[in-house]
This record gives sequence, structure tokens and C-alpha cells, in this order.
Amino acid sequence: MQALPHSPVSAFALRFPPPRTPCFNQSVRCLFTALISLATLFELAAFASESHRLNASLETLCRESTECLARNAPELARLGMDIERILQFHLKEVRELRAPSASDDLLLRRAILNLRKLHKYCENGIFEKLGERPITAGQYDERDPLLGSAAGELDLLRTSATPAIRNFIHSLYQGGAVCSFDLPRGDEAQPAHLFMIEGEHADRAEALARLRLGALLAEKNPGRPTEMAYQPSAFRPGVTWTYDIDNDWNDWRVAVDVDPRGISLREGHWKVPASIVTLHELGHVARIRPGDPDSDPSNEAEAAILAELGPVIEQIVLQDEVAKAIHGSPLDSKRTYPCHPPAPPGKPPLDLGEAANVFRGLIREHGSPERAVLSPEGQRFIESRF
Repeated sequence: MQALPHSPVSAFALRFPPPRTPCFNQSVRCLFTALISLATLFELAAFASESHRLNASLETLCRESTECLARNAPELARLGMDIERILQFHLKEVRELRAPSASDDLLLRRAILNLRKLHKYCENGIFEKLGERPITAGQYDERDPLLGSAAGELDLLRTSATPAIRNFIHSLYQGGAVCSFDLPRGDEAQPAHLFMIEGEHADRAEALARLRLGALLAEKNPGRPTEMAYQPSAFRPGVTWTYDIDNDWNDWRVAVDVDPRGISLREGHWKVPASIVTLHELGHVARIRPGDPDSDPSNEAEAAILAELGPVIEQIVLQDEVAKAIHGSPLDSKRTYPCHPPAPPGKPPLDLGEAANVFRGLIREHGSPERAVLSPEGQRFIESRF
């Protein structure tokens, strides 16, 4: 690990290098490295306290984690693990917080979660997890920039959603579908926006959506290949799970499970390709804060419904764009889809083709689906139907 500018650690290491004699065994060398790391951590914590960018939790975790590494130095040395490399991996976010512009709550949460994991791995003797961990399909944690990147948008919605907006997402996500054809048993409770892509065009739709998925990962989560976006599963078409740090693996993370076959409705006449399902689930990943159980939408029913608004609107807009690309329709044209959510008495039904165009424009203007529905134009559109 490169020493910090003007660091007393740097001077100490230069003036008193470890002697190169047979009696200076690996355990002692590892302990020496741990003491250097401990001083480095205290320097970071002191800097944090002075600048008020970090809190007591992070400072305490810095101290406890490095003390644990020092206590286990002989075993780590026996396993061939380098404490400096371990700390370099786990302190990435802490060092980023030293930047003058670093005041991001998300970065602080990542730093705290990373050190909480380091401390639990060390205290519980799970040394194999102390170093850099490979990317695992469908598993997202504090190393993934996408995680929590839109959590503030969901916070805004939860504090500002009007009754009409709440009725809108309840109808859109839980109300079922009113269609121009009969629905077979088992499909009648499915939401209307799942009936936007014909089954005969599913392969072309998957190819187009996969390009969008790759572009999202390249922009928001560099280093994660498209094939690692989700964990294949036949349990449900698509689901996002949050594992708390106190589970058996001591490993807070968000898991995305998707059926590679996507969603098939009305005996295959209508489909939602796997890449579109994955993009919907990654919308949830973006709205969950690292290490924060309160931001997990599955913890409370009303919060879970509001958490669906962003991903569902993004899915409607994307499916509309995919359908238009397949049929050669201009992007600003309005397509007609066979289903709509149930409408309240005395209100016109929500036309999904119209909704896609309206929200596409509002997202472009306001930056997110949540801000789109909360804008004056978005509220007027929703209130005219709900």
C-alpha cells in the first residue's frame, strides 16, 4: 500500500526496514506490516475526524479491524496472505473519502460496510474472504457502483408521493390486467405492462434488451460482464434478495435471480425477455443502500409497492422502445397495446403506449422515474387517471 503524503508511517518504514536475516521469520514480518497498517488506519481515522467526513463507527471499525489482523498475523502469514494487500482492498472507499469533494453518504456507507465485513471475517476466522473476491453472477455488494446509486430517488418518492401516485403504482403493479382477449387461468393477476411484446418477437426483443443491459453495466457498473448480471434461477422469473451481514456467511449483499427463459404469458403469445427482467431487477439494486436494511423494499408492504414505481416505469418505457424498434415505428409515435391496468370509477384507463411516451419525455427532463411522476406534468397526467 502506497504511504500517504507526509505520513509518519512512510518515514518509519524507510528508517527501520525489516532486517533480512533468517531469524526474521514470516510471522514477525507480517506483524510488522500490521503495525504499519494500524498507524495508517489511525491516520485516516484522525483525518476523518478532523474533516467531519466520517463518523465514529468507521473510526472504531478501522481500529478493531486492524487490531484483529495484527492478532491473527501468524495464521495469515501461514496462509500466505499479505495484510497490506488486504487493507488496500478494504480501504478503497475510506481513501476516496479523503478527497476534498467527498461528502457522499453512499461512499460512507460503502466504506463502513466494507470494514464491517473485514472485521467479521477476521473475528470469525473466515480468512479466505479477506482478500479480493471474484465477481459472482447476480451478487452485488459494496464494490458495485450501481448498488444504491438511485436510493435518494426512492427516498424522495416515499416522502412526497401523493394519494394519486400511490393509487397509480398499486394499480399498475398489483391491479392485474384488463385485456382485449381472455386470459387463461394463472395469467389473470399479471400486470398489464407484461403484455407489450409478442412471443414471436421474443428473440429479437432479447437481443435488443441485452444491448441495453450491457450499456447499463458498462456505464454504471464497469467490470461486471453482461453474463454476470444475474444468477440463473427457475424459482421465480425475477427477484431481488437482500442478505444481512449477520447471516451465516457474514456477507451483506444483494442477489438478483432471473429465469433465463424470461416471462411467458398466454401460452407463449406474450413474453418478457430475460434481459428486460434483469434490467427491472437492477433498478431495485440501484435503489437499495449498501448495508441498510431499511432501504430493502421487502421489509414493509407499502414501501415495497413504492419501490416498484421506478423499475416498472423504466420497464414500460424500454418495452415500448423495443416494440417500436421491432415494428419499425418512430420513437415518438404511439403504439397500442392490448392490456391496461384497472381504472378507478369515472376515470379513463391508462394507455400504456401514451404512458411510455409521456414518461420517456419526463425522465429525460427530470432525470428519474420518481422525479418524473413528482413533477407538475407527471402529477397532472397521473391525477387525470387515478
